[in-house]
Amino acid sequence: MSVAISAWFFTDSAPTESDGGPAPFGVAPVAVRHVVVPLDGSPFAERALPVAAWLAAAMGAGVHLVEVIPPGDEEGAENATRYLDSTCRHHHGASWDVVRQDEVGDALATEVARSGGRVACLATHGRGRSPTVGSVAVSLPERSREPLMLIGPAATAAKALLGAAFRS
Repeated sequence: MSVAISAWFFTDSAPTESDGGPAPFGVAPVAVRHVVVPLDGSPFAERALPVAAWLAAAMGAGVHLVEVIPPGDEEGAENATRYLDSTCRHHHGASWDVVRQDEVGDALATEVARSGGRVACLATHGRGRSPTVGSVAVSLPERSREPLMLIGPAATAAKALLGAAFRS
């Protein structure tokens, strides 16, 4: 099956037809160079990887993995480094960063906006403020204007449906 992806995303900053100013919601072209995937070492968070790999392949972009660790947590940073390095070996061409910051939402917003042309793709646990969207998934769009793709807790078939797109 072939799927075409257009490089257009819904955004809150598309110009209106009348004055060229920002519209509340619209569609604006986005040159996607990286799909950023926040991970925390859990299999649940990894559910975003198949979708991110598929999206990146369809748009000619790279995959960039990120794990946020509190400052001063040397053991956590070492574990994150090993985990992300190992995960990247299974996703050819992926890059990664360990970010040291206390506030996960702020760290991810900064990482997604770091160089432009980035789309965040994350699995949401459905805990926290909402029964379907976790606290990080809620906080990221509050802190960032970059495109965001959420993989919800009911999306159990994502790997099976998209798996063929990134098998090596």
